[in-house]
Amino acid sequence: RKEDCGGQLPCCFRSSEEILQQAALLCREDGLDSLDADVLRRVRKKQREKERQRADRFFEEAAGQLQSIRLDGAEVGSINGLVVCDLGYQRLGQPIRITARYQNRQPEIRSAEERAEMAGRIFRKGLEFLQSYLGGMRRQRSRRVILCCEQNYSRIEGDSALLAQTCGVLSLLSGCPIRQSVAVTGSMNADGELLPVGGITEKIEGFYDFCRGRSPKEIPGVLFPADNQEELCLAEDVCRAVERGEFRLYPVRTLEEALTILT
Repeated sequence: RKEDCGGQLPCCFRSSEEILQQAALLCREDGLDSLDADVLRRVRKKQREKERQRADRFFEEAAGQLQSIRLDGAEVGSINGLVVCDLGYQRLGQPIRITARYQNRQPEIRSAEERAEMAGRIFRKGLEFLQSYLGGMRRQRSRRVILCCEQNYSRIEGDSALLAQTCGVLSLLSGCPIRQSVAVTGSMNADGELLPVGGITEKIEGFYDFCRGRSPKEIPGVLFPADNQEELCLAEDVCRAVERGEFRLYPVRTLEEALTILT
């Protein structure tokens, strides 16, 4: 889970040390001679309760920063992306609102983060892929499009927002609204094929925790690259919510599939 490799254990067991120590304490308390799967599930359940409490506190403290996030209805040129915040003691997935708006200048796509020097090299490279993809479309852009991650006050790096950015721009160009109940993460190449991203488990759990305290009218979910499925190590409460139909996962392979779900 911590190494983003579902179904596998890393050669370095340092990341599992805390779990094993807590499991050993439970075994002593219960008088068990060996460690079994039930003990590990109990340890993980306690860890998850602490993670949810920390997530609730984080979202309460960041309420002003996250007030622009919408979970119901559909909007043109606006989409909910996902980022991972490293709090030191925990990696937490957080939704971020991405908007695309026109500006009456030379036709191109620019990012507000790039102009403010808050974007890293990989983030800027992702925008070049977006330019390349849209450049191959028949419809010509006649105005500049500005992309913005609303209420973001820290440096952004990586290309995991590229899929969300592309969907937001295409929504603006076509006038077709996007479902706000679905958060999006994923990279892509210039042919519209989706590429895996890091922190997928934290992003899904973070969006689930965010929605859990807000009771949206529509069923929330996360759209992500299908190649990330093997890395998923979701908590039991998230898995149960998916099984009950209270939370949805949308693994997709192409931009076209993503647009079909989002519109």
